[in-house]
Amino acid sequence: MEMIDRIAQSMARIPSGLFIVTVGPDMEGTGYLASFVQQLGMKPLTFGCAVAPDRAAYPLIKEHRKIGVHFLSEGEGKFLKHFGRGFAPGEFAFEGLDCEVVDGVPMIKEIPFRLVANVTGDVDVGSDHRCLIAQPTAGFIPEENSEQAKPWVHQRKDARKY
Repeated sequence: MEMIDRIAQSMARIPSGLFIVTVGPDMEGTGYLASFVQQLGMKPLTFGCAVAPDRAAYPLIKEHRKIGVHFLSEGEGKFLKHFGRGFAPGEFAFEGLDCEVVDGVPMIKEIPFRLVANVTGDVDVGSDHRCLIAQPTAGFIPEENSEQAKPWVHQRKDARKY
C-alpha cells in the first residue's frame, strides 16, 4: 500500500457531523451539504467551516459575510438528498422546505439545531477547500426532546472522497 493511501485511510477516521450551510441574500441565496465544520474557540465562540470555492455559495458568502449552519441529526436524510446534489448559481435551493429568514440568511425551520453566524475570516488552506472562520450571532434549539436527537456522525473510508 502506498503511503498516500495509508494517509488517506488514517485521515478518514476523523469523524465529522453532517450540516447544511445556507447563505443569503434572503431566500435568493443557496445552501450546500457540509461535513467539515468544527468548533475552533471558546472566547468568543468561534467555528470553522470548509467550502469549495467553486460552489455557488462561495461568492455569496464573500459578499454577505453571514451563514446559517444546520446540524443534521440521525434520520434527517431528506436534507442530505436535497442538498447533496448541489445547486447551480441562481438555482432556487429551498423548494419544498419550510424556511424563515434570520438576519438576511435563509434558515430551514425543519432542522431544529441551527446557528446564524458572521463570517470573520476566509483562509486559504492550500487545498481544494477554503476555511471560513465564523462567530455565531443566534442559535436555535428545540424546546423539547433536544437531548434525544443524536448528531449525524459521518466517517469516510478514504479522506480523498466525500
